[in-house]
This record gives sequence, structure tokens and C-alpha cells, in this order.
Amino acid sequence: MIFPEIIDVMEAKGYKVYDNPAGFDLNIVGVRSAGQSSNKFDDTAIVFYRQHDDWIYNFFKITTDPGLYWLNNPLSELGTAILKEGQYKGCWK
Repeated sequence: MIFPEIIDVMEAKGYKVYDNPAGFDLNIVGVRSAGQSSNKFDDTAIVFYRQHDDWIYNFFKITTDPGLYWLNNPLSELGTAILKEGQYKGCWK
């Protein structure tokens, strides 16, 4: 997925795209791969922000799936949490 498509998808879903050219409001987007594999970094994070008239962005290999250890040994008796698709404003530090 190329960068401009990320903004199009976010806008189509009704998500807020932070584009303040004077600030550093980060947009952090996780893109899950088609497969669900534990213990693999097969997903992508895109971190981007507006600086003056330019978009600054970086892609990172990540995983959005819990590791096999935590699936088999959850911290809670309710199981291991998996983040639901959506936008979570202001919750990451």
C-alpha cells in the first residue's frame, strides 16, 4: 500500500487525519497482513505527520497478532486481547 492510499482509506472510514502543518500530531496506522500468524512481524505500521507543505512518513515491520506464548498463557483468565479495528485517538505514548 502506498502512502497516499492510507489517507484515502482513513477518510473513507471517517477517521481523523491529523494534518496540522505547524505541529507534530502523529498519525499511527497499523495495517494487518492478510494472514494471521503468531510470532511473525508480517504487518506494517505507518507513522506520518505534516511538516509545512510536506507529509513525512515512515513504514515499520510490526506484528498486530499476539505471540503464541501469550495465546497459550494469557495474563487474564478471559484470554489474550486483540485490538479491534478502529481509530484510537490520543491513547498511544
